[in-house]
Parts: sequence; structure tokens; C-alpha cells
Amino acid sequence: MNKLLAIASLEIRGAVRSRLFVSLMLILLLVIAGLPPTLKGDGTAAGGMMTLLYYTMGLAFLVLCLSTLWIGCAAISREIEEKQMQLVATKPVHRVYIWLGKWLGILGINAVLLATVGIAVYAFVCRDVRGMSESDRKAVTADILVGRRIVAPRERSIESEVRAAVARLRRSGDIPEGVAGVS
Repeated sequence: MNKLLAIASLEIRGAVRSRLFVSLMLILLLVIAGLPPTLKGDGTAAGGMMTLLYYTMGLAFLVLCLSTLWIGCAAISREIEEKQMQLVATKPVHRVYIWLGKWLGILGINAVLLATVGIAVYAFVCRDVRGMSESDRKAVTADILVGRRIVAPRERSIESEVRAAVARLRRSGDIPEGVAGVS
């Protein structure tokens, strides 16, 4: 486990040292700050909130996906070019640990970037909700800013309850003993 964490920390340090991390952070913040004012919704508060949430988070996701590929390819090629990969490969570290360590490092970078995006979008949503009228605020919080989950009904067997009810009715004499179909 120490080998994985060491390789992951090297990957993170390499991304920060190459200013890639800071560049991606600035790109993502520009996307979040610049996209909603340029797009027009349907003119309602709910439409503006949907634009803010869907387009900014979608474009941030796209930037993070592309940057993950870019970071991974750049990291491997940089280490091969600078002959660092040969030094790491000669150590008693299996190649799987090298790949997993690099993957964990890139995952850590993406986690920090995604958390930053989430915090920034949350701040923009709070700012926009505070500036709305009371009726718009109620509509937006009831329709958009609500977490919904599909809940399936719990299936319960009523067979035992029916059998108990039939037995109780037979004992009381409400159902005669010779009635067919009732067991």
C-alpha cells in the first residue's frame, strides 16, 4: 500500500509542479463563472437555475474527462522522456502498482477539482436563490433543488393474515364448515 501511495503522491506533485493543476482549476472556474451569463434560459427563475446546474456541471464534467486523459498520457510520456520511468521500473515495484498509483494520483487530482467545482456551483446557486422573489424561490426549491429517489413499495404477503381471518370467522360461525373455496 505504501508503494501505491508513494507513486500517487509523486503523480500529484508532478501535476502541481507542472502547473497543470492550477491551469485546470482556472479553466473550470472560468467555465462555471462565464457560462451561465452567456446562456439564456426560458426567462423563468427555474429555467435560469436549470441552465446554471446542467450546463455548468456538464461542461465541467467534460473538461475533467478530457483532462484525465491528458494528464495520464502526459505523465507517462514525461516520465519516459525524462528517464524517470526506467528508474521506477527497476525498483522492486510491480507494474500494476505503478499503473494503480498513477491512477490514484489522477483520481485525487480530479476529486479536488470536482469538489472545487461543486463548492463554486453551490455558491452560485445560493447567491441566485437569495436574489429571487419568494414565489420564485418556493418554485425553484420545490421543483429543482430537491433530491428525489424512487422508492418501490414494500411487498408484504397477506396470506397469513387472510388465513388467520378465515380461521377466526369459522370459529365464530360466520363461515360454515362446508363452504368451498375458503381454506
